[in-house]
Order: sequence, then C-alpha cells, then structure tokens
Amino acid sequence: VDSRARCLDGSPVSYYVAPGRDEGNGSRWILYLQGGGWCAESPALAYQDGYSHDESVGHPDLCTLRAKGYHGSSKFDRPFRDLHGKGFLSSDPLVNPLMHNWNRVIFRNCDGTLFLSSADLPLDSN
Repeated sequence: VDSRARCLDGSPVSYYVAPGRDEGNGSRWILYLQGGGWCAESPALAYQDGYSHDESVGHPDLCTLRAKGYHGSSKFDRPFRDLHGKGFLSSDPLVNPLMHNWNRVIFRNCDGTLFLSSADLPLDSN
C-alpha cells in the first residue's frame, strides 16, 4: 500500500487479510471493497450534478464529520480482525462451496471517495 494513501482524518488506510485454508489456493483472491458511501465538503455540494441525492442512501455526509468516525478514520481499527463473513466471504464450505478456502482481503472505506473516480489524469499528492 502506498504510504501516502490516507483516510479523511489523515490516518493511514487499512485492510485485513485472511489467507486461504487449503494449499494450492495462493493465486485465488476475493477482494472486498467495504461500502460506506461518499462525503461532500459542504451541504451545497451534495446537490450539484454528479451527486445522487435522490437515491435511498440519502445525502452524503460532510467529510469533516465523517473524519471523526469509523468511515473516516483507521485510528480505532483493531490490529487483527476475524474475517468469518457471510455469503461469498464465508469460509464455510456449506455456505460458500466455490470460494470458502480462497484468500480474502477487506479494504476499509475511510477516504470518502466511494472507490470510484472520473479523473482523466492522476492527482499529484506531493
């Protein structure tokens, strides 16, 4: 992970890894991008084109408020996390017969970007 990648509050981004349980699955990965939605810098920005304020998710949070909580910081993340998920993240072969023994990664959502972009050029973070 690039050391410049940061959450809204400036804490480093985080992720959790659960290695596959059976040999031979080193090349099989489930990459889970945690949800949480986006944030806006001001209430007025939430109503500009490009922000979907009519969806059931409602208006985006203010980034300054989100930075103080779970979806804006990694400060309070546990160093280890049990990744016994449900559905396709489950390690139970009865629940997830195809991928129960694959490597799993959960990427935390803490930067308010919704894991998407429409940038034409990379942003210089220096």
